[in-house]
Amino acid sequence: AGESYYVITSGPEGRESGQSFPATGGETVVDAVGRVGGLAARAAAAKIWVSRRGKDGEPVQTLPVDWAAITEHGKTETNYQL
Repeated sequence: AGESYYVITSGPEGRESGQSFPATGGETVVDAVGRVGGLAARAAAAKIWVSRRGKDGEPVQTLPVDWAAITEHGKTETNYQL
């Protein structure tokens, strides 16, 4: 099995759901949000972050995403590669 990434969203009443997508190595936050129907329209008001497994016992990385900076100001610093 190949690598995957997951998009986890919170819906009504705080219910979470997740979707898995195959990773080819070049996906970014914008790519992931675009793959989830309707999420891009809600993304500006949502809290978005990327979580990565730590390597060799390192702690998990949690990287906050500034959606407004990416989509409204063209600042891609937080459009992390997944």
